[in-house]
Amino acid sequence: MKKNIVIGIDVGGTHLTIAPVDLNKREVLLEFTKRLDFDSNGNPEEIVEKWSKLIQSVISDCSIDIIRIGIAFPAPFDFEKGICWIQNQNKFDNFFGLNIKSYLASKLNIDANNIYFSNDAACFLKGELFSNTMESARFPVGITLGTGLGSSRIVNSTVVDAQYWNMPFKEGIAEDYLSSKWFSTRYNSLTGELITSVKDIATKLSDSDLNKRIVCKNIFKEFGHNLADFIIAIYPEANPDILYLGGNISKAYHLFKDSFLEKITEKGYEVNLKISTLGENAIILGAASLCK
Repeated sequence: MKKNIVIGIDVGGTHLTIAPVDLNKREVLLEFTKRLDFDSNGNPEEIVEKWSKLIQSVISDCSIDIIRIGIAFPAPFDFEKGICWIQNQNKFDNFFGLNIKSYLASKLNIDANNIYFSNDAACFLKGELFSNTMESARFPVGITLGTGLGSSRIVNSTVVDAQYWNMPFKEGIAEDYLSSKWFSTRYNSLTGELITSVKDIATKLSDSDLNKRIVCKNIFKEFGHNLADFIIAIYPEANPDILYLGGNISKAYHLFKDSFLEKITEKGYEVNLKISTLGENAIILGAASLCK
């Protein structure tokens, strides 16, 4: 394949997704995508060994000659040196202090300078801008809603992790109110029942029990208000001209859209909102764009 093909990788707490990316066409080559589930609390050497074998298999499948790899990884992390500093997050604890860049370079027999790292939240926004050829957007903001709250924005022409997840918000921090955990906690407090996913709550909107339908509808309405309050809170600093919304919870946007827009309008704000259609591929594209 041509020199414009690079490897993009999204590393999460439970999985790794890898795909070649055509930088000229700004496309993920979906037919070569591979995924590996792993326990991030396991043995680091064994895990990185599995990563390197999967990376090598994709490289072989695509017949890539000049190997360049962009990797999206959670923080805290020394992205320039490739050293993991995650601790006490119930993931990657055993990776603390490990130079993943050097380890991978050795396993793959490539120059460590051809391996690039960036924050996963920042890669989401990078990927959206790269895919939509909107790199000229002045103040784009990326928000991912899932097991946690991810955020990114541009500072001095560089996409960075905005770290809004731990900003003071209501009676706690923003992530307390804008994550899948909030949904399960809120549902439990209102019904006494345990539920683990936002998708399950959405399913109950068609439940035969009217009271349950009303509870679930109100939960999504409340979440829409929470999201609006959060956007309004970051607006003075971020001043977004476009807001990209991603993560698994964004797939349920139609269920909290009305309450979100109602609160935004009520407070006199206008938001140029774009729901991501790329899914995980936004992060893959963003990671790959590091190789440009």
